[in-house]
Amino acid sequence: MLRNYIKIAVRNLMRNTTFTFINIAGLSLGIASSMLIALWVTDEISYNRFHSNYDQLHQVHYFGNLNGEMGEWSVISFPIYEDLKTNHPAIKNATLTDLGSSHLLTFNGTRIHKLGRYVTPEFLEVFHFRLVKGSPKNVLTDLYSIVLTESTAKALFGDQDPINKTIKIDNGSEVTVTGIIKDVPVNSTIKFDFLSTLELLRNTAPWMEDDDLCEWDGDHFLIYTELQPGADLASINHEIKDLYQDRDKRFLSKKLFLYPMDRWKLHGKFENGKEVEVDWSDYVMGFSVLAVGILVIACINFMNLSTARSERRAREVGIRKVVGSHRKQLIYQFIGESILLSFIAFFFGLVLVELSLPFYNVLLKKNLFIDYGSPIFWLIGLLLIMVTGLLAGSYPAFYLSSFKPAKVLKGQLYLERNGVLPRKALVVFQFCFSIILIIGTVVIYQQMEYVKNRQLGYEKQNLITIPSNPELEKNYRSIKQELIRTDVAASVTRTNTSFTNKGIVNSLNWPGNQGLPVYCKYVVVDYDYVKTLDIKMEGRDFSEMIKADTMSVLLNQSAIDMMGLKNPLGKEIRVDFVNSSEGYPAKIIGIMENVLMGSPYEPIGPMYIQLQTDWTRDDEQFVAVRLSSSNNLTTQLKNAEAVFKKLNPSYPFQFTFADDDFNKKFYSLNLIQRLVNLFAFLAIVIASLGLFGLAAFTAERRTKEFGVRRVLGATVSNLIVLISSDFIKLILIAFIISCPLAWVGLENFLEYYPYRISISWWILPLAGLGALILALIIVSTQAVKTATSNPVDSLKRE
Repeated sequence: MLRNYIKIAVRNLMRNTTFTFINIAGLSLGIASSMLIALWVTDEISYNRFHSNYDQLHQVHYFGNLNGEMGEWSVISFPIYEDLKTNHPAIKNATLTDLGSSHLLTFNGTRIHKLGRYVTPEFLEVFHFRLVKGSPKNVLTDLYSIVLTESTAKALFGDQDPINKTIKIDNGSEVTVTGIIKDVPVNSTIKFDFLSTLELLRNTAPWMEDDDLCEWDGDHFLIYTELQPGADLASINHEIKDLYQDRDKRFLSKKLFLYPMDRWKLHGKFENGKEVEVDWSDYVMGFSVLAVGILVIACINFMNLSTARSERRAREVGIRKVVGSHRKQLIYQFIGESILLSFIAFFFGLVLVELSLPFYNVLLKKNLFIDYGSPIFWLIGLLLIMVTGLLAGSYPAFYLSSFKPAKVLKGQLYLERNGVLPRKALVVFQFCFSIILIIGTVVIYQQMEYVKNRQLGYEKQNLITIPSNPELEKNYRSIKQELIRTDVAASVTRTNTSFTNKGIVNSLNWPGNQGLPVYCKYVVVDYDYVKTLDIKMEGRDFSEMIKADTMSVLLNQSAIDMMGLKNPLGKEIRVDFVNSSEGYPAKIIGIMENVLMGSPYEPIGPMYIQLQTDWTRDDEQFVAVRLSSSNNLTTQLKNAEAVFKKLNPSYPFQFTFADDDFNKKFYSLNLIQRLVNLFAFLAIVIASLGLFGLAAFTAERRTKEFGVRRVLGATVSNLIVLISSDFIKLILIAFIISCPLAWVGLENFLEYYPYRISISWWILPLAGLGALILALIIVSTQAVKTATSNPVDSLKRE
């Protein structure tokens, strides 16, 4: 019996090649699209899960008052780490790290820049990164120890055994390799190329003095905890929330809490003391729905074409019932054909995925792959084949098997009454889905362009930043003079933050202030900062001729507006360190345009800039260079590199363009746009394939009717309108249904971005018109083919 089922299925597929091709092509594209989305979704939700204690890991955050609202911070003071580690039984372990930065590693003339973290000894006990050599308990116990990733060790030592080898960090401290760790997985939120001890940082970094480890207001570190199995997070958060306040009433607004690792990647956005409802997890869920939707419209193609071609198989059903076949057997037959088709489509879908993965990985900047050795993959694949086959074949199976043999064999089968309405509903669903995707693509593109074209407050062209290092700090003045003397640079400055970093927060107070102080982001700069960034301002920049400028500040317009100052130039205000009694008076000497340094999706908040002439305490510095105007940027960069090699020879010349740094801010929206564009296109292709098949079948079925109409005087255009009108009605219904759904969905999407567009009304009819034109092109090709055929050929068969 099974053998006969397979024979009949294969013969039907071979006999109807157009039907078979459209179904296999549509299902293959649907399966491939769904698998590609599933690979991305799986990667996104897999972050950090390689830690065996994943459910017990948390990061310490706190909420604090920020201009009347509750802001959120993850940079914490050292005493919190000591308290959590020793005074709370529910916390099994705790570790602390610096923020991580690039460092120069040197061994026997080999010099490489790598991302390093200075950590406390428990780091590799709390986090289960895989050690190849060494024990988690003792690799970081010695002051001058360092743990390298495999790729870093390979770059430094080649095939030599790195254990107990001595290397230099930043041409200073000599450290001994005590452990080798597997390269950090790409799906880890914590990144590093090497680990060394916090005590080493304490001994060598000029900014880090004993006070930084004792003061509760010295927020410089990241703290992580491992809870005891079964510990209640809510109870622990209640227990630790007032640790700052209990220490000092100045910290009244700081409320500590532990943030679970399972929310680090997909969540992590806060507003006014609460986690926001719309975050990255919603996008992951949205694309999961998109994957299902694409698979569904591929299955709809199969349903529509199977029911549309039911007339061809009606007599087969009738004869088989007459000779004794039961309806159940026919249902098995048709569902079996569907599963066979699904199996073939799955195979071709895998081929499409493998062919597209290299380009897909470039698009996503990931390294996704199919693990063919995983039993779970094959189980899911089998489930996908069965579900797709059942979904695609169930309706045709029950529909075809319901035919009455007497009516079929007498030619009294009225298919239109039973088959057309569901088929029309499925076509409407397909085009609803396609129109929503078209509208979404246009709106996301507009939002992207709106944010990208936002006024930055500075000129980002020909502006580069170079991370500082001890040698550059020592020779900064000479480098600046040489760059300007050789006309490589128009201006040079340095700062404690990159142009796209949101900065650190202090508070401003002023005489007559009746309310709360204004909490401002601030940037520490050297001379010529305003000139180098080409910031428009009222007043003046810091001047080397005026020594008192070390006690002056530049404010942005947002700070002036929030403070409500009139005629602010020359007025004296007070800069207070957050949660500290320390501060100093400062004179306002300039008012800058608002400079965008944080998120491009949010309003520009208050900011002030202060001058620093002694840079020995700063933990992070950047040199900013405004290259001289030149059409040959490559030559200018080579000349700049020559200057740095001459005066900063121990370090490679590394730089980033300010506009590239700014564009990195759009990673998430860029990714969404790319994925929506790609899968909207594929969904439309799949829907178009189905429409093409239906149009071809409809035109074929009405060939004799068209022949009669042609004989009676109908023109080709009359016949094209006649066959197209049914499909036009379906597209119009789909447009009416999809518009409100798209509008509501996109309004919710845009709420995630405070700086956003308003949806233009014309996008809706534009998307509908696009879908209509596409449908007309597809249908018209088949209508023209049938309408222009010789009526004699169709009528002589009557």
